[in-house]
Amino acid sequence: MQSNLGGLDICDPDPDSLANRALARFSQAAMADTSLPFSLDINVIRSEIPNTFALPGGQMFFLSALLDQAESPDKFAGVLAHEISHVAHRHGME
Repeated sequence: MQSNLGGLDICDPDPDSLANRALARFSQAAMADTSLPFSLDINVIRSEIPNTFALPGGQMFFLSALLDQAESPDKFAGVLAHEISHVAHRHGME
């Protein structure tokens, strides 16, 4: 388990934790109808800045302050879906 990613502190490095399994299920369902040759790798990074971003190849990062400020699980799911759409449409490659 990696708890540090290039100097960034991953909040929950255990891929088998309840939260990480839920993120994996959501992302697999969202990517099911795409023909992308990779799966998503979602990490929550400890930060006081509320933000999220996706990189080419399916890496996604949520900064913990965004989770702290989310008003509901549905609002977080909306942000997650938005970032997944960037990956699915390969916006990072444009």
